[in-house]
Amino acid sequence: MSENSKDEYRQFQIGQSTSELIDSVWGSNVKSLQDSLTVLSAEMIEQAIVQLVQARKIGVFGIGPTSLIAEDFKMKASRINIWCESGNNGDTQAIIAANMSDKDVAFGISHSGKTIEVLNALEVAKTNRAAIISLTQFGHSPIADIADIQLYTSTLDQNFRNGAMASRIAQLNVIDILYVGMVSQSYEESVLSLERTKKKWIVYLMSQDSMKLLFMIRIFLGTLI
Repeated sequence: MSENSKDEYRQFQIGQSTSELIDSVWGSNVKSLQDSLTVLSAEMIEQAIVQLVQARKIGVFGIGPTSLIAEDFKMKASRINIWCESGNNGDTQAIIAANMSDKDVAFGISHSGKTIEVLNALEVAKTNRAAIISLTQFGHSPIADIADIQLYTSTLDQNFRNGAMASRIAQLNVIDILYVGMVSQSYEESVLSLERTKKKWIVYLMSQDSMKLLFMIRIFLGTLI
């Protein structure tokens, strides 16, 4: 990897070689992770983990690309028997938020910190006295400012498309950190939940025909990572 790829988010160019393409995307992703580490507060992560583990219910909100980040968090939480609902559109998010209470946590994900659907859902959840966690780029934004607990990833130059893609990698890394922390908070119960999930999936997979079985096994093995 070249020195430049370590120091900046590099925009890929049409016609560049495969080696340059790999260097460009890889370098931007690595830099995003390195930069995010400097703005991610261990204290805020710890507070977020405690709130998430103790919550009666978690509502996680994202729109567009960040809806995939929200779904990833929901899947991880569900595997350890934590009640989590996600919404990938404004209407669904508003319904989830409207039914939250002071025993719940609303988790809003938006790189810009300005996604209006996510902000609206968090505002509704806040009126119901739910705890608010945000995951945004570093700095002031409407979503970060409304949150009780602010989690940040690096601020990326949006003129670089690789930087925009790299933000997703950083967000997923934060989700992984939260998940491992949640598991460690209730390790024995989490392990039992994971074992139950595996057994139920195996029973389900064995009931499928051979082609469906092969397809589902590949998906299932992917979820265990």
